Amino acid sequence: MSTPDSSMLQCCSKSALIAILGKLPPRSPDQRGRNSPITDTVGPHLKVIIIHGIAELQCLDKPDWIKNCAQLAEHFAAIIELKNGRRDDVRLIFDIYDVSMSLREATREKRHGGQDAIYYRITDSTKNSRAPMKKLLSHTKTKMELTTYLGDKVMTHFSRQDGRRFVVALCSKCKATHKDVRRLQSSQEEDLLSRFHAADATSDGAMEIQVHSLDADIFVLALRWYPELCANVSFETGKGRNRRTIKLQSIVQALGEARTAALPAFHSRSGADNTGCFSRYAKPLCYNAFLNVDEYVVKEIAKLSTTPSPSDETMNAIVCERYVPMTSLSTVKDLRCWLFRKTEQAQSERLPPT
Repeated sequence: MSTPDSSMLQCCSKSALIAILGKLPPRSPDQRGRNSPITDTVGPHLKVIIIHGIAELQCLDKPDWIKNCAQLAEHFAAIIELKNGRRDDVRLIFDIYDVSMSLREATREKRHGGQDAIYYRITDSTKNSRAPMKKLLSHTKTKMELTTYLGDKVMTHFSRQDGRRFVVALCSKCKATHKDVRRLQSSQEEDLLSRFHAADATSDGAMEIQVHSLDADIFVLALRWYPELCANVSFETGKGRNRRTIKLQSIVQALGEARTAALPAFHSRSGADNTGCFSRYAKPLCYNAFLNVDEYVVKEIAKLSTTPSPSDETMNAIVCERYVPMTSLSTVKDLRCWLFRKTEQAQSERLPPT
């Protein structure tokens, strides 16, 4: 997972996992596993959407008539209303940007390429006509102020509508128009906040939940949460014409109980944010290895979510399967020797990690 000069190999294909899993063939109709969610069909058909605010901001068009933050907030609230007005329950979640030692923060810094971002103080009168959304969102403090500002403005917008169910989570706080949601207040980042809100919506009687995000990590975690939620859960991702909706039920059924539970651990260890990736092995090849390893290895992978130190046997099996599918090799040491003998010349950067 490192180059010869000891620098980490960055993963550039994290989002490829969404496309891979989205193409999985479904099992037979109405065939569910033991842990598939069962939702009571009695009562109103409550439709809930969980929107990741930063994903909506990244997709937001910024018309020429927007000259300041007040007009930007008006436009943003109108877009949320237009896209999700038919939903019974709208939940807007913004990430937390003051978490120290955050993997997401490290990823943001990497994307900036070492360039200093410009800070904009966010008020109603702040001029932003010449600042594209990407520039406004590049500075962490500006992003934190902007998301808080927009969250409050959208809450005010929906509060004016009688009987409207709207929830906004931002900066460790949570507000709603229709109930007390203080128990949902958390300092967790948005991927875990989505789980809390999806579970809360299910307990409220939701029959349909849609999660809108551009983040592959949230997609993977949503699959892992699925057994705790209502049956009809979908994930919406992409921008513009590439926007698509993926049903989670068929993917969970195709993967099976064990591999669904192991998916987050597999994802994080095959390249996510700044965790690195295996030399020459992007997500598709790692995923093929994940499908081919023995069932006992899959169960051990699932334990990695709660066990800080995986067993050597498990990690050896995973690495060997990635580099030599269906192999009888059982240790990384044997694998390195096998690869060394196979190549005409030893190339250290092509060998798996020690």
